[in-house]
Amino acid sequence: MRVVVGQGVEGKPEYVHISVTNNGEREFVISGLAWVTHRRSKLNAYQHGGVRDDNVHSDIIPHKLTFGATASFFLPVTGEGNWFEGIGTRGDVWLDAYSRRESLTKLRLYVYTSVGQILKIKPEDGFLDELWKHIAAAIAAKNLAPVGGPAAGLQELDLDVERRSDWPH
Repeated sequence: MRVVVGQGVEGKPEYVHISVTNNGEREFVISGLAWVTHRRSKLNAYQHGGVRDDNVHSDIIPHKLTFGATASFFLPVTGEGNWFEGIGTRGDVWLDAYSRRESLTKLRLYVYTSVGQILKIKPEDGFLDELWKHIAAAIAAKNLAPVGGPAAGLQELDLDVERRSDWPH
């Protein structure tokens, strides 16, 4: 999470900042970004390139990196195009994958390269905290109780369940 401050910048726009530096000897192309929910999960959220506006210059995918070069991708989290506001509307990948804040520690950003190497990045805790706030709000808005307890503001249902041996398993 980063705040962009500078001459001519109105307000204090915030962005999720993704930075990739080529420390290898070969040049490569960043061909894609994806949020991978768990190592073996098929639930992934593909991230389209960054944003270009008057406040910040974000690189666009695909992006070629020579030795020592850095690519920066900015995803707005304030104002128009707020990345977090899309949670719960993007095929519910986030809601299907996460029911507790603790489970977000397995989230990784995968950076796909043209040389076949996949860079795996663990997001900072501040980003994960903010992401969880939006996931929890989307869960509450859809009246889904997360595993491990009811969503904020929802009452837990007290159901009587009986086991019947004649039911198929």
